[in-house]
Amino acid sequence: EELGAALELAAQYDSKVIVERGIAGREFECGVLGNSCPEASTPCEILPSREFYDYEDKYLLDAAKVELPAKLSAADTAEMRRLAVECYRAVECSGLARVDFLREEATGQL
Repeated sequence: EELGAALELAAQYDSKVIVERGIAGREFECGVLGNSCPEASTPCEILPSREFYDYEDKYLLDAAKVELPAKLSAADTAEMRRLAVECYRAVECSGLARVDFLREEATGQL
């Protein structure tokens, strides 16, 4: 019931809505810049000050930290950058975008 109402509300603001399941793990972000030839930046890791990285932690408390570059293997960094560009293209971005990732603690999967 709550999900249906949330989807209806989100659809009032955009024709594309993304839903993701809750994941316990590490959070990363990767900037992507470009139009027809986008390139991804070096990923950084978000280190929240509380259990969840939310609006309050990011904007009101300004307590979250960012680790740049993220402590990732070269292969994981390359994969995250590749996926960031793939996501950018999939939702038809232009200019600048930020792609967020969660690495599941239990499996290590992005």
